[in-house]
Amino acid sequence: MSNHNNCHDNSRHNKAHSFSLLLLGLLASPVYAASTTALSHTALNQFATSWTGSFDERRIGFFIDHIQQGQVKGYSILGANKQNFTGIIQPAGANKYTIMARETGKPQSAGVFKLHLDLTKPKVLEGSWQANAAGIKPKFFELAPQQCGYQASAGQYPQASRRLLKDSDLQISKQELQYMRNEIYARHNYSFSNKVIASLFAHQDWYIPCALNVDKQLSKIEQENIRRIKLMEPYAENVELDWGR
Repeated sequence: MSNHNNCHDNSRHNKAHSFSLLLLGLLASPVYAASTTALSHTALNQFATSWTGSFDERRIGFFIDHIQQGQVKGYSILGANKQNFTGIIQPAGANKYTIMARETGKPQSAGVFKLHLDLTKPKVLEGSWQANAAGIKPKFFELAPQQCGYQASAGQYPQASRRLLKDSDLQISKQELQYMRNEIYARHNYSFSNKVIASLFAHQDWYIPCALNVDKQLSKIEQENIRRIKLMEPYAENVELDWGR
């Protein structure tokens, strides 16, 4: 009876030992390493998209083109400035990664992004930006994913993109006329170089700056409405408005 129990125990021990060796072999195998790498790449690729959020009292467009083999490439758009960037991505804890990306444009306006990715929060991209040039304050921001695209119904004056404006539509203050005109460009994802105008759209969730020129995207109706608004602006009164921003 004792010999039978010993044999049974030895059998269980041998099976457990064999399973441990099998597991260790699996973990060390190239196939397993490739599968876990593929899983990591798949999870990280969800961050390879377009992002936007408030940045220096304006709205930034941040575009990650691809994340591959520890490398990151993309570009950012802020005002009249478009900057390509390249960088690396490294693990920073469980389900977390850090991107260090250096802009490759003009040194006086370029800098370095440090971004924090959390696989459990794929709709959030937190980070900071440090300028290459001295004397420029660092920027801290939080971005959300958003696709570029024409926002036909967005804004306070969507009729300016839908139909020709009538005289009654234009009986508003000079500031409102200017806002109406620039809102047409904003619907086409235009990135405003004027900081005052850009700040008016900084907190509009529908807006993302994606292009430095959208003239070819304007419809005939929008082109005519821009002309009509400009003709009316010199005759409109200046009124101090609270834009709520």
